[in-house]
Amino acid sequence: MNVLQQCYRYTSRTAAEALENCIEIPQTRSIPSWPSVHFENTGYAVLRSDARTVVIKYGPHGGGHGHPDKLSISVHNGDKEIVSDMGTCAYGVPAFTQWYRKTLSHSTLSVDAKDQSESTGKLLSFKVRKDGGEVLAEAPEAYPGVRMNRKLVLKKDKLTDIYTALSDDEHLYDYVLILTEKPVFSQAGESINLNDSPAYSYIKDAVIRKQSFPISCKVGNASLVIHMPDKQDFEVITGEAPGIPPGNGSVLAKYDSPFCYPLIIRIKDKNFKIRTEWKF
Repeated sequence: MNVLQQCYRYTSRTAAEALENCIEIPQTRSIPSWPSVHFENTGYAVLRSDARTVVIKYGPHGGGHGHPDKLSISVHNGDKEIVSDMGTCAYGVPAFTQWYRKTLSHSTLSVDAKDQSESTGKLLSFKVRKDGGEVLAEAPEAYPGVRMNRKLVLKKDKLTDIYTALSDDEHLYDYVLILTEKPVFSQAGESINLNDSPAYSYIKDAVIRKQSFPISCKVGNASLVIHMPDKQDFEVITGEAPGIPPGNGSVLAKYDSPFCYPLIIRIKDKNFKIRTEWKF
């Protein structure tokens, strides 16, 4: 009942089934405080702190409806997503296969500008705390020869995201966050044309910043700081791309723009490790 009450906060209960089942569902305006939870069969782990929610996907591919997005995350601040899993647009739209079903359009790691393979990841640990929780998952088969894992720690209004990839060979690593609001940096950047693969062409007005020290930005009311180990040189790429698909009117009404704003941290090396500190 609590789940349905939350659903009907955003949509009218006017379907024929609502009339037929004769069950009254009282309206609610409050957001419940639910504990962190792990869904073993579907391969999702959900960290919660008050109304804040962080979700990581690591489980089975999902067959014809699956996306190549192992270890992808979404982040919700209790009002709206700030890191989005955008789902899928109408099947006949070119962007369906060329953007929304690409690894690049998900908040995970892209290797050599290619999509992940169909694979199943593994949960390594999951801990529940009163003010959040902790999860560690791996995806050892998403890319040949690359062993990836991601650790998330949510504590009150702070999230620590540690993403690691290990390989014996050099690769182009792109750590991607799909933001619902445009990130604001103090550092200026230079325009760049992204042509690493067709999916990258969906990112318009791309800007690149070259860094060798932690970089911070604001995303709406949230802030994040990105750390790379040992002052490693890296590139920060931002731009604008198709966002949450049309047809999600009640969801889109929360945002100022129908676009998303990919934030990409790029390095070329054998191994990759990044730590992102959020406050939201």
